[in-house]
Amino acid sequence: AYPKEGSNIWYDVVAIPATSTKKELAEKFINFLCRTDIAYMNAVYTGYSSPQIEVYDLLDEDIQNNPAAYPSEEVIKNCEVFKYLGDFVEYYNRAWMEVTAN
Repeated sequence: AYPKEGSNIWYDVVAIPATSTKKELAEKFINFLCRTDIAYMNAVYTGYSSPQIEVYDLLDEDIQNNPAAYPSEEVIKNCEVFKYLGDFVEYYNRAWMEVTAN
């Protein structure tokens, strides 16, 4: 179940830094991770969803139907990606301290 107010959503990303001296090797590793068989094993091992339809099709129905792994479009529309708040994060920290202290 998700809070009616919404929730956060995040993405794990594999990227190659612009300063990489091993770009070709990094690309090979990313391509390896994107292979359907490897992406499937990664999804099963981590319990995370996969953006690959081929991987989704291989997953057990209980995982495919798990709303924590694959939330509905309605739920996703009510989620947001956390953003870096800079100095404003201190406001949230103080507010949270007040909530938890009482």
